[in-house]
Amino acid sequence: MLKFTYSSLPKFRDIVSLLSPNILDFKNLAAPWTSDNDKAIWFSRSAWSIYFLAKYRMAYFGKRKINIWLPDYFCNESLFLLRKLDVNFTFYTIKKNGQPNEELFSNIIEENKPDLFLIVHFFGQLVSCNGLLSFCDSHKTWLVEDATHVLYPINGIGQFGDFVLYSPHKLLPIPDGAILVVRHNGPNNFKNDDYIFNSLDQFYNRFIIVSKVEKLIIFKWVIKRLIQRLGIRPKIGIPNFFNYSENLMPKITTAKMSNVSIKLLERYITQLVNTAQKREACANAWKNLLGSIFPNNFIRNVQIHGTPYMACFESPNIEKAKKLYDLLKLNNFPVSTWPDLPPEVLNNSVCNNIAIELRNTRIYLPVHDSVSIKKISSSESIIRNSYCANWKIIEIKSNSEWYKYWDMSDFKTLTQAWEYGSAKENAEGWKALRYLILDEKNKPIALFQVLIKKYFGINVAARVNKGPIMLNVSEENKILLGLTAIHFLVEKLRKNKYFLIQIAPLLPPTELVEKALNSMGFRKCANVPMDSALFLLEGIEDELIMRLNGKWRNCLRKGQKLGVIVELDKEPNSKQFQILIDFYKAQQVEKKFKGTSENILRELKNIYGEKYKFNFFIAKLNLEIIGILVTIQYGDFSEYLIGATNEQGRANQANSVLLWEAILEAKRNGCKWFDVGGLAINTQKGIADFKKGLNPVPYKIVGEWRRWL
Repeated sequence: MLKFTYSSLPKFRDIVSLLSPNILDFKNLAAPWTSDNDKAIWFSRSAWSIYFLAKYRMAYFGKRKINIWLPDYFCNESLFLLRKLDVNFTFYTIKKNGQPNEELFSNIIEENKPDLFLIVHFFGQLVSCNGLLSFCDSHKTWLVEDATHVLYPINGIGQFGDFVLYSPHKLLPIPDGAILVVRHNGPNNFKNDDYIFNSLDQFYNRFIIVSKVEKLIIFKWVIKRLIQRLGIRPKIGIPNFFNYSENLMPKITTAKMSNVSIKLLERYITQLVNTAQKREACANAWKNLLGSIFPNNFIRNVQIHGTPYMACFESPNIEKAKKLYDLLKLNNFPVSTWPDLPPEVLNNSVCNNIAIELRNTRIYLPVHDSVSIKKISSSESIIRNSYCANWKIIEIKSNSEWYKYWDMSDFKTLTQAWEYGSAKENAEGWKALRYLILDEKNKPIALFQVLIKKYFGINVAARVNKGPIMLNVSEENKILLGLTAIHFLVEKLRKNKYFLIQIAPLLPPTELVEKALNSMGFRKCANVPMDSALFLLEGIEDELIMRLNGKWRNCLRKGQKLGVIVELDKEPNSKQFQILIDFYKAQQVEKKFKGTSENILRELKNIYGEKYKFNFFIAKLNLEIIGILVTIQYGDFSEYLIGATNEQGRANQANSVLLWEAILEAKRNGCKWFDVGGLAINTQKGIADFKKGLNPVPYKIVGEWRRWL
């Protein structure tokens, strides 16, 4: 069953109002779409407006055949009446932004000078008419603005043509209703021709008098909308991507507008501004929903600078557009494509390639005021499930296989390194599970190291710390694919019935990320995010040192001149390691912080890995130890883990000399980045200022998030 209807639903009080008598004040009814001295003529559909206008042009100039120019991106169904007349169609090409390709006009003007020229404001987007005014004036062509996707005239729409077409029934909950506005100051200056206004009235009266409202169709429309308003939504067969048909509107075959629409429209014309705001909010909700899931190389939102007729999304090719369409269709979302293109356009694919491309790469979603923005937002999990339905998750059980994929990443974290997981297993009783995420084409997307705990065989907790590690993913798509990878992993963990899932995503603290995590059932923890910063190791030593803050550089040189030397002990024995522990414990007491546990430090020291190194630096002055520092290398990253100096070390700038030697060692070992190891808002000011003195590139993450079963 559809959560959303294709078209707007009248409220119960609007349906009840149909029992009241008519107030047939057509002048006030047309006020939102007309200016002073304009004339409004009412029809059931804009197809009748165009048909009437063509017949009137024939009668006015005594022609049996006329030429009509239309954009090649035009709905063929709207031409079914015109095709009954002796009309010669010219489908001019448009640019991708909807503007007419005016450069081509001179190539075809001699063959068929237009009697009517239609310019279309596609989906409520202003299409400029400026260049057409002189063109239409010089050829005595009537310029028709097709604003059937426009709620009411704004931003220049409806202010250029001789005639303007509006279709309130497409944007408001009425069964029919279209307006043909005759402007007195268009390019043909009808204000100087009283005859055209008078003769239009006479011609319309003769035209409309033979038309009768199809009461049964209107009655069925009212009953259907009433049933939908009651929440009963019969399943509608959403057409296939290539076979769209407008199965949602009653097939009105007479020209006259119904009294039901007149009564309803009298209520709605006072609410147009509010309706416009709701449509814009709804379009933004669709944009936020799909934009939080699909990367830019899959779809992008086509921004409308005005009141949108529908939310428009464009894919780079037909395959991706169809995939998105089918995905939304599968989940019963009211998705649509451009209805159809004229056969004349389809038969000339070379000339009309842009129109055909637009038809094949764009999809649309409704934005009327019966669409619930809350329901759109709550649909994220449904869409994300379908998007990654054909992804795979594989458990990796060997260090060598893990590092085969690990090397594909340009951003790594210590807590996702294989050896760190092993240390947590040995020191704290966690079990490390490592997973590879593959997309539908078996392309590696992400790595996760998940730490789990069980009690009495029951899955109690699963934790991911600063993951996932994204693989071969462009920077612009990293966030979206990272969120989907998290969602995919969480679905697996949820099926395994973990009582608690906790994750500190390696993603920035943006509104998009936080909303996505909320939609997955996570709630943010109160602890401080583990932000940090990276120092780039590219360049020679002199280049690196010149990147440092001047004050920090002076402290380094001072320490070196005072005779502080640094020794690297890659495999510290128990005695040397105890020196490290003693120094670090003293620092923990003095600075009042918890830090890394002794058990984890011992395990990290004892673990061996081909691309893993535990580096223990000792600062000495006159053979006396005055400071220690530990870094860990994992792949092409090296990270500051712990550091401590005594009072003598601080007086002799041992901390600067230690850190600088650690940076140079990382560079010698082939590292690209040095992570300063924690630069959060609660980092002590002295420590934070010391790390910032390297002028590293800061990165922020979204913090810790928790989900209960």
